[in-house]
Amino acid sequence: MSTSTSTKIFPGPIALAKEAWEIYTARFWVFAGIFLATILFYVGIFIAAALVGGVIYFATGANFQSIPFIISIAILVLVVAVALIYLSAWLQAAWLLSVNGKEKVSFKEILRHARKYIGVMLITGALSSLLVSGGMLLFLLPGILFSIWFSFSQYIIVNENKKNLLALHTSRELVRGRIWGVIWRWIAVYIPVIILSAVSGSLGDQQLYIQGFIELLSFLAGPFYIAYAFVMYKHLKSLTEEPKTVPAGNKRLYILVPIAGFILFVVASVIAVPKLITLGQEVFQEQMMMQKDQQIGNPEAIQTQVYTGVLQYYAENKAFPQSLEDLVEKEYVESLPTQEDSGFEYRYTPSDDLQGFEMCMISSTGNESCVSYPFETSAPL
Repeated sequence: MSTSTSTKIFPGPIALAKEAWEIYTARFWVFAGIFLATILFYVGIFIAAALVGGVIYFATGANFQSIPFIISIAILVLVVAVALIYLSAWLQAAWLLSVNGKEKVSFKEILRHARKYIGVMLITGALSSLLVSGGMLLFLLPGILFSIWFSFSQYIIVNENKKNLLALHTSRELVRGRIWGVIWRWIAVYIPVIILSAVSGSLGDQQLYIQGFIELLSFLAGPFYIAYAFVMYKHLKSLTEEPKTVPAGNKRLYILVPIAGFILFVVASVIAVPKLITLGQEVFQEQMMMQKDQQIGNPEAIQTQVYTGVLQYYAENKAFPQSLEDLVEKEYVESLPTQEDSGFEYRYTPSDDLQGFEMCMISSTGNESCVSYPFETSAPL
């Protein structure tokens, strides 16, 4: 079956899927090679990082808390992060090139060819992320619109050699006027993945072999969806008169909308943060009041606080206090519960030699709950 895109119609998801399947089957071993290279690259980076980390550990005296170790590991983490970002852009370009079925090439040739797109992929991707995130901050909808508009920009980079804002704008022109058509074609082709994900999630830890098989199918389908997006891009390209430059009005749109979003975010933060702090303080105070209310309903809890203060006083002074006010004066407790606070009156009686005491809580009805040292307790209230 021919994969020609010369017809002036936008095919439905079934026709697009058939074309994508032809590319998938024709390029399967190229995909397998890129997949293997992906695993080897990532594993190699992490093994190298682990080995270097081990050398750093022993070279800095085998001390995790030493300043040289911390600084060296921080530099290593930064280097690994940069390497992963570089590798991610390289492999992404390779995957996008791999679905162009015009020429018979090996995955090694694709990897070599993809290297020249790394810088453009990184810059354009960062620009797209900035625009989408700024749009998201501007009441969400502009960000969603931007993400759909720019969804084919990476294919434009590797197939048309356009870059940065022009690649993003070209993608927008492909989608403009057909946004709902693009959306429902994506939804239609992703229905099997949604169903498989739901089935996999419902299995839990049971029937792991079925869950593993489903995960494998989902993973193998990755190149197919890259091919599907490529086929969609080719058909949209045949229907669109592509721009050579970015009009001034569109430049202002792409710049001003994200700026407005970030400004709105900053203003909202300035307004909201004090209110959130106030709200947090109010919640904290309510929790403290709830704890206080719980203590009022739990006389043993209140008695334990004062009783603990008495014992701490004895541990440090080798004698019990002459009165409970001594606990407050020497900061063993912040304050003594009053009858208004707790609903109980305290009576503390030390022994003459200050080596013992009796402390009672007396309720408003006259009932008592007492504790003494040497340890004796009366029936609780």
